[in-house]
Parts: sequence; structure tokens; C-alpha cells
Amino acid sequence: MNHKTICKEKKHPGGKLVKICVNIMGGEVQGVLLTGDFFAEPENAVEDLISSLLNLKCHLFELKEKALGIIRERSVKIIGINEEDIEKALSDILENPDP
Repeated sequence: MNHKTICKEKKHPGGKLVKICVNIMGGEVQGVLLTGDFFAEPENAVEDLISSLLNLKCHLFELKEKALGIIRERSVKIIGINEEDIEKALSDILENPDP
């Protein structure tokens, strides 16, 4: 099976960074890792969010909708970056899926 990891970064005005890595196997997203210069509330929100994204399984074209849906569904308050930064990094992956 064809396996690849794609990583994209988005720098937020003010110098904050968000990095998203996507694992793809056989044309499907097998998980997403979100890291960067931010933290989230409630206290365990980042760990819970990353866990949910790591277990995300979908087609690449569904990635942005699914990942942002998890963030919104869990009412995660992200401090240091904003949802647009995450959305832009995900859009970059969809527009340029080559690592």
C-alpha cells in the first residue's frame, strides 16, 4: 500500500506557528497531528483533540470538514492561533498534497 505523510505549516501574524501532519495510506487519511505555538482550553483539550485527529479516518477531500468539525464539536478554545490558521494549513494540504 502507498503510504505518505504530508506536513504543512502556517505562521500566524505575530509569529505563532501551527503545523499539521497528515498520514495517508491507500488514498485515505489515517490520522492528523496538530502541533504549534498554542494551547487550548479546557485543560485536556489539546490531548483530546490530537487523539481524535490521530484516529480520524476519511478521504483526503473530507479532511478539512472533518477536522474542523471535531474542533467545533468539542468547543475547543484555541489560544495563540485561530481556526483560520488551522483551516489554511488544511487547505494547503488539499491544494498541494505532495510532501
